[in-house]
Amino acid sequence: MDIGRGNTGEGLTGGQASMFFEKFDEIAALIKNPDHRIKFLLIVKRLGKIFAIVNSNEKIQTNSFRVYCRITTDLTVRKFPWWRISSTLHMLLFSLMGIHKK
Repeated sequence: MDIGRGNTGEGLTGGQASMFFEKFDEIAALIKNPDHRIKFLLIVKRLGKIFAIVNSNEKIQTNSFRVYCRITTDLTVRKFPWWRISSTLHMLLFSLMGIHKK
């Protein structure tokens, strides 16, 4: 997800991505429009939970998780229609919506 590409200035390191999710309240404070700030916080919190679950070794309720991913995707599209979701995030969310209990 966040593999850097040397010193080219492209990509993220794991530390930068983690810091984003740890400090999203501070980042949200930079958004002046209160309605946009609330939408941003909602989406970032949900994506943070999804990434935490994906990186966990814990068993999950696959049906509940699939629904959570679907709702997160729908919210992202409805709340930020102007944002072109990255292909990586798109593939992750749609892959997770298709997970099956084994």
